[in-house]
Amino acid sequence: MGYKQKFTEGSQLDFELEDEFVKKMKSFNPKIGIAMAKRIDQLASMGIPVLPYEDQDYGAVVHVNDDPIFFGILLYRDSEDIIILADVYPISSDEYLDFINDNKALLPWT
Repeated sequence: MGYKQKFTEGSQLDFELEDEFVKKMKSFNPKIGIAMAKRIDQLASMGIPVLPYEDQDYGAVVHVNDDPIFFGILLYRDSEDIIILADVYPISSDEYLDFINDNKALLPWT
């Protein structure tokens, strides 16, 4: 019987990965998925304010072979202060700029 990791631990935050999030991450090209996972992992050191029980979207960009890949993530915090990564989805560069304007972007320099 195989076991799947359901939680990850960062330096400051614990993450729980919903099945939909995992399913979508697996659907990306592996090179892109790894770059996205590394970018999402930076949440642990950023101290992003995630309110309990409130869905929050953040935009991010990674570069794979010098091509920008824009994506959004949906997350929320549960009652035990665990960050739930609920969804990941592609976004356009304009949508990413909107996330920047709303201070909801995981910027490359943060």
